Amino acid sequence: MVRIISAIVVALWILPTGVWAGPKVGYVDLQRALNSCEAGKKARQELTQRAKEIQQLLRQREEELRQMENDYLAKRGVLDEKAKRERLEQYMMKRREYEQLRGRLQAELQQRESLKTAQILKDLRRLVRRLGRKKGYQVIYEVNQQGVLYAADDLTEELIKLYNRSQSEGGAKR
Repeated sequence: MVRIISAIVVALWILPTGVWAGPKVGYVDLQRALNSCEAGKKARQELTQRAKEIQQLLRQREEELRQMENDYLAKRGVLDEKAKRERLEQYMMKRREYEQLRGRLQAELQQRESLKTAQILKDLRRLVRRLGRKKGYQVIYEVNQQGVLYAADDLTEELIKLYNRSQSEGGAKR
């Protein structure tokens, strides 16, 4: 019996301590990585610039509509019924065109954002897998997904640096 206990004690002493430590678990904040990496900053800057251009265009169209409305209101007393109706129809047509344009431009901006962020997120996820294999993690969680209430190993900064380095070397490697 003493020999068995001694053998167990020796075996436990010889086994690497990593066996008893449990799985290595970390987490990343992909949203923060997306917003902080160089490609994400550049994409945000481009989207902000396009949004400003769209805003300026829409303001011009709104001003045209205001001018048409003011012109109609100023002259409606001297216009006959046919002229009033024509101007009102023109105004309504311009208003519909404006609304359609606004909808198209908003959709364009959302699509641009989706396209730009989708590729960056795809590359970030690929790098998370590579980082996990390299560092020996069994699990890496996305902190913004439900279920992670606490995590001690934040790998986000390392992921951002790895992504920026991989982009400067010609893209995220598999």
